[in-house]
Amino acid sequence: KKRMSVVKLLSSDEEQYEVDKSIAQMSVTIKNMLEDIGDMDAPIPLPNVTGKILSKVIEYCKYHHEHPTPQSEEKKDEKRLDDIIPWDADFCKVDQVILF
Repeated sequence: KKRMSVVKLLSSDEEQYEVDKSIAQMSVTIKNMLEDIGDMDAPIPLPNVTGKILSKVIEYCKYHHEHPTPQSEEKKDEKRLDDIIPWDADFCKVDQVILF
């Protein structure tokens, strides 16, 4: 059985998270960092991200990794607010202080 590749992410407040690499790479920022540093065992520092935010990002990526949104070809380039799935809408109802 092939072992899942795991990356370690370190928030600005020293919280460490172990995340499946395919889930972590859903974040373009993390994907780019992984491409820059290659495979290494040390945690990837995210100096601008608190543990509170990082845990929300991981939760979001995990959900969308497990529940990919099918996209129709003619709509894939347009961003529309009426296409937001209920899970995303609820996810965004966090305390505004967390987001900003």
